[in-house]
Amino acid sequence: MGSRAEQGERLHVDREGEVLYLRLEWYTHATWRFLPFALGFLVSGVWGLLARNDALVGFLLSAAFGLLLSYVTTAGLINHTRIKASPREGIAVEHGPFPRSSSARPP
Repeated sequence: MGSRAEQGERLHVDREGEVLYLRLEWYTHATWRFLPFALGFLVSGVWGLLARNDALVGFLLSAAFGLLLSYVTTAGLINHTRIKASPREGIAVEHGPFPRSSSARPP
């Protein structure tokens, strides 16, 4: 790409002619705090399901919450937002590599 200016650790700005490229990393050090909770819920839920206890619903909820928290944590660690602004093409915004819900916003 053309000229490049670093704007901190999370925001990267590139310019190529009239086109402006922005890349925002979702990663923050605070994201690591969620990993033990995600793994804890996931392991306890799976352990309970394998033990076939009477509290099946509780273990299913624990496993589902652990899976959801694991997904959100992983997305926060590796996802980024790409913005391309061009006078001819307008503005395009992409989030990835993990899909996200339309209501979620990067930190």
